[in-house]
Amino acid sequence: MLRAPTSTSVASPSGRPRPRGTIRLAVVVAMAVSLTGCRMGVESRVEVTASGAGVVAVEVDLDQDLLDVLTVTGFDPAPPAVDGWEVTRTALDDGERIAVTAAFDDPGQLADRIADLQDGLTDDDPRLIESVDLVVGDDGSTQVDATVGVWLPSSTGVEGPGFADAADLADLAADPEAFAATFTVVLPGDIVEHNADVVRGNTATWQLAPGEVIEARVTADAPDLVGGWVLTAIGVAVLALVVVLGVWLLRRRRRERDVAPHGRVSRLQR
Repeated sequence: MLRAPTSTSVASPSGRPRPRGTIRLAVVVAMAVSLTGCRMGVESRVEVTASGAGVVAVEVDLDQDLLDVLTVTGFDPAPPAVDGWEVTRTALDDGERIAVTAAFDDPGQLADRIADLQDGLTDDDPRLIESVDLVVGDDGSTQVDATVGVWLPSSTGVEGPGFADAADLADLAADPEAFAATFTVVLPGDIVEHNADVVRGNTATWQLAPGEVIEARVTADAPDLVGGWVLTAIGVAVLALVVVLGVWLLRRRRRERDVAPHGRVSRLQR
């Protein structure tokens, strides 16, 4: 029988107490990569507005097979509450999404949110975001430099037949059929420089391989807020001109129809 940890903290290999939320992630990762047919997807995400405010989130998608295993073991994968972060659970077509989300008002508060999330973790603990540095220029441009990756736990935190030990966990997590992770940045303007794997519009995405650390960099121009308003105003003005011109032509034709019969009669009389 599988056994999930029930204490609020356990010792990490470094000797520091490991928060229960860390163990939860370790258990879910271990189950996803150790049990045939189970799948887990993780996305860490930073969305920035033109003002420098935004949202940072970590979303974990668990397929139904993995949820069924968690239900049998009585293990709840949702992390405990962290100041400034909100935990939500959303049903998917074939599983569930657990999201940990925090809003920030400026780049400094974003750094604080990340620090709060990392509080209490050691180099041996699993995590996804090491740091995020957001800079908003005087010209409205935005730049994000982040250290991200998939730091796997040094131990699985579970016991039972068929479970991988720490030595095998990295190899199992490398299987894309069992585990996938990404880091995504959404900026308010057009992206002009990046080292991302995929860029679509103002969204940059990096694929994260377990055990690999990535220095993600992306820069975007200032959002074209003025240009958007100008185009909208021009569109409204053109539409109004077309309506006015159409009304004028309609009235002119009606006026010509009313005058034409009298003109023909006068010519016949001459």
